[in-house]
Amino acid sequence: ANEIGARNVQAAQFRVDLAQFEHDFARERYDRFEGIGGETISPQQMELRAYEKENSRLGLDIAKNTLDRTREEVAFNQSHARKRLEIAQKKLAQTTLNSPAPLTVVQINTIPGAIPSGAVIMLADLSKMQVLTEVFAGDIANLKLGQKATITSNSLPGPITGKVFQISPLVTGRAKVVEVLLSLDDPTTVRHL
Repeated sequence: ANEIGARNVQAAQFRVDLAQFEHDFARERYDRFEGIGGETISPQQMELRAYEKENSRLGLDIAKNTLDRTREEVAFNQSHARKRLEIAQKKLAQTTLNSPAPLTVVQINTIPGAIPSGAVIMLADLSKMQVLTEVFAGDIANLKLGQKATITSNSLPGPITGKVFQISPLVTGRAKVVEVLLSLDDPTTVRHL
């Protein structure tokens, strides 16, 4: 924006210089014709030279006014751009996300430049990981809080142990399952997942 403003000022200055040259030329021509005077120069020629001189003066005034206005516009645009930058920097300072504790980012719910409508990121304490699983309703009678559990999956490096932390009181779905929350004994084994 500064470069464009500088070019606009340069172009307006060039028009002033050109108008000044044209005005100087018209004035010198008028003065020369006036100096010759007498019967050699007709009144119509003198009127034409006076008209050219006055017209070039008006053109110079217009070019100078345009240059002044261009400089004012550039100064205003620069000031406005500085204010917008200041506002953007303040907004950026307000968008810094600080974690309330030493947690790990496990999910990002936005992209740069977007205005989020909910949680921007999900944080987790990976030293206390839990697994939510489903157990058939018929097997719930055999589960107790604090009971040892073993979790197996093809995506795990091997069986992982934990304890039953919470048992949902609701039976859901056609398969008649209950959600059970397990607390892992050693969460470091699945931290990479």
